[in-house]
Amino acid sequence: MKKHNGFTLVELMVVVSIVGILVGTATPLYTRYIEKARFTEVISMAAYVKTAIGVCVAEKGALTDCNSYDKVGIVDPASNGNLKYTDWISFEGKTSTGKGCGSGITTFKAKGNALVDNATYVMTGKLDGSVIHWTVSGTCVNKGLC
Repeated sequence: MKKHNGFTLVELMVVVSIVGILVGTATPLYTRYIEKARFTEVISMAAYVKTAIGVCVAEKGALTDCNSYDKVGIVDPASNGNLKYTDWISFEGKTSTGKGCGSGITTFKAKGNALVDNATYVMTGKLDGSVIHWTVSGTCVNKGLC
């Protein structure tokens, strides 16, 4: 009886093709996962601004009094150069008063850099009495980053 000392060429080709298929399907998923993890910096910096707006509205009572970094009382988190994936966060100046006291709409926007596909994260807050209801939009929604 003859003893086998290894794998045949066909067996090796099958293993290599299976590994190739696995790598081919896993690489895009891994890349998207990395982009999504990087984009959390943009989201967390936007959450910082959102929280500051909420505190400002609680103190001043109107969104029109909280539509810039100076009025909110914070420094632009993207201005210090320490952020790795965030290009900028800005108030768009789209603050409206709405009807009656304690109402209005404000919008601010954050943009990631090329490492996160230049995706934007837009938060629009609508003041309803003393509660701000926030909605998220921007290119990050279609890209699956937020």
